[in-house]
Amino acid sequence: MQYLDIFERVNLIPADLVDAESMVEAVKISEPDEIYHLAAQSFVGASFEQPIGTGELTGLGVTRVLEAIRQINPEIRFYQASTSELYGRGHSSSLTENSIKTV
Repeated sequence: MQYLDIFERVNLIPADLVDAESMVEAVKISEPDEIYHLAAQSFVGASFEQPIGTGELTGLGVTRVLEAIRQINPEIRFYQASTSELYGRGHSSSLTENSIKTV
């Protein structure tokens, strides 16, 4: 944020994906129109080494964000970032919502 020179225009709100109440509070405080969920286990090897922690963040974390949205304001738009690794290896073309997983 500092290199973008926007730090003074950003309000940081602490929240934890494993703590549902902190997610609800963050949504209450921020009153967003949209939420972009970018958090996840980013290393595939670690997801196998720590499957429960990965599930807490990547699976249930999303559920906690969505539940906070449902409780506070169901009109909030939600974007879930995922990984191209869902589609396996070797894709050199662009993928769309209509791409089929072929592994």
